[in-house]
Amino acid sequence: MADSYFKKPEFKDRTTPGYVEEVVVRSEHETFLVYESDGRVLGSVHVSWSPSDRKGQFGMLSVSGDAQKRGIGGALVSAVQKYCWDQLQKSSSGSVTITMPVIHSRTDLIPFYEKRGFAHCDTKPFVAPEIVQDGVLVEMLIFEKSVNFE
Repeated sequence: MADSYFKKPEFKDRTTPGYVEEVVVRSEHETFLVYESDGRVLGSVHVSWSPSDRKGQFGMLSVSGDAQKRGIGGALVSAVQKYCWDQLQKSSSGSVTITMPVIHSRTDLIPFYEKRGFAHCDTKPFVAPEIVQDGVLVEMLIFEKSVNFE
């Protein structure tokens, strides 16, 4: 994992099957989308949305190493935007804001999101400081995009 350098050893695994199950069960405004081909999961992304402020967020976008550079990541980002818009249209109509946090050291990811219309709008402290090794600074670059499928 590219983001493992800053994590305490006990937090090296990004997700577990139990965590995914917990997310899907615990909230009506949070899920995982998956990209499958021939019965194999090639990519996934965590998605959450807030009807009260018409915002969606995604993270933990991951594509299997042998399936990269085939458009799967871009397809998942497109699916997130449409999924959030569909979910938020149930409460009211109009544009939806989608945000995506990127770990500051992952500068290689920034062009991927900018190419898809996301712009850097904020920088925030890492959301789970308890997993970060002592003395390591981790910040989140927040990218944002407004979408409307009407």
